[in-house]
Amino acid sequence: LNMAGNIDQFLLMPVSRQNIETKKLEQIQAMQRLAKQNQELMEFIAETEDLVLKIESDAELTFSDISGVKGHLSEWCDGLETLKEKKKRIKEEKENEEREKRKQEDAERRRKEKEEKEAAEKKRKLEEEKKRRNWKNWPPFIYQNNIQNNFKQKLCCILFIMPNGIQMNDIVCQGSDEGNDLARCLQSNDEKIISSIITITPRDDKEIKFQMPIRVYVPIVSHDKTLVPVLKYNIKGKKWRTGKKLPEFPLDKAYGISFVGVEIPLKQLKQLQCVAVARHPRDETEVDEGGKEFEPEGDRNIKLKFPPAAFPGMTTVATVTVPWTQNDIINASKTHKELQNIKTAGSYINISCENSTNADSDLEIYNLGWEVDKSIGKRQTLNRETLSRCGRWIVNNMNPDDSDLQLDDVFESDFAEELMTKSTQGDKNRHILNELMESDDASIDTFVENLSSTQPNLADKIMAVKSKVQNSRKSIDSKYDFNFASDFDPGE
Repeated sequence: LNMAGNIDQFLLMPVSRQNIETKKLEQIQAMQRLAKQNQELMEFIAETEDLVLKIESDAELTFSDISGVKGHLSEWCDGLETLKEKKKRIKEEKENEEREKRKQEDAERRRKEKEEKEAAEKKRKLEEEKKRRNWKNWPPFIYQNNIQNNFKQKLCCILFIMPNGIQMNDIVCQGSDEGNDLARCLQSNDEKIISSIITITPRDDKEIKFQMPIRVYVPIVSHDKTLVPVLKYNIKGKKWRTGKKLPEFPLDKAYGISFVGVEIPLKQLKQLQCVAVARHPRDETEVDEGGKEFEPEGDRNIKLKFPPAAFPGMTTVATVTVPWTQNDIINASKTHKELQNIKTAGSYINISCENSTNADSDLEIYNLGWEVDKSIGKRQTLNRETLSRCGRWIVNNMNPDDSDLQLDDVFESDFAEELMTKSTQGDKNRHILNELMESDDASIDTFVENLSSTQPNLADKIMAVKSKVQNSRKSIDSKYDFNFASDFDPGE
């Protein structure tokens, strides 16, 4: 029973190598005591049995017989714990267990406190580092223009630099608007200079290193709202580059002027130049050594093909596509008389590559405009002429991957599989249009009806052009010889 109690107490104690060894020793000692007590009891029983046999057989008893039994009884009794000793032992064992338990609990508490303290310190450092790396917490370095400039800007630029010991006076910012300097910044005909050239250098050739990309904001003048302001930069007089335009910040309102900013991945400052230009939006595509075929996002009726090894490595290809409507031509012809008899047949496109090409690229332009003579016009159904008139707009705006178009209601069952083989959105839309031009009017009506539930804006535009074509056919003055798709531009 004592051993069972010891085992229960042992199971309730915290497990450790020291506890296990202590309990093993206690169990061994208890077993030894029991074994000794058992041996003494067996000897006492044996002496007692011999004494009883002698008494029953009327054998002569000696004093040694009585004293032997008495001696074994005394030894056995001496080996047994007294109640007092047992209580004392249990009390001591319990005190030892509680002491060991408190020791373990204190150690566990100290361990947890240490872990919590280390975790809190780690979290604090991470939050401080996150706050330090957030540019909104960086003090702005505001530089003034010390000389008169043609742009009449009092501010030169504003820099945001992560604090690492750099002071505002460590950097010199100077603006220049000399004609020759500005001309060197223009990379295409559609760019318009809207700021001075800002040159940023370290003062007295001091070594200035940055731990994170810096942010540069430059004040700009008003410009054509159809153009996008962009901040270009070059490092140590190398190629002009553009970065992602940064959002505006509160200083815009404080100074009553507009800024354009860019993030520049600069490790060390030697010479940095920045200039703001306004230009048409550009689509940038990365082309590697394997070549690439793609359509500018601005006009899917244009496709560029760069063959393998056209560039020696990863190269950025920038494209500008500017759609021209007939109204644009009419307005432009008021100033430029040579445009009075011109019809639009496509977008203006500008292509610029970061590196020179090693092989010729292909430029494909689709849907240049739709022109018919009287006899052809009479043979065209109203639906087919409508699709021809607004084909360019449909190619640019329809989503061919819309599963709700229900193309199986209009075309053969294998058409969807054929469509999946086309590599670009423009190719898919052209494939759908070509198939519609071979279909009857009922199929075209079904297609437009399905389109109205998934892409209602597109369906509305098609129906609007259809109404214009119908009115044109009824008009006596209509001249098919001069009718182009742009005459019924859905975008207008």
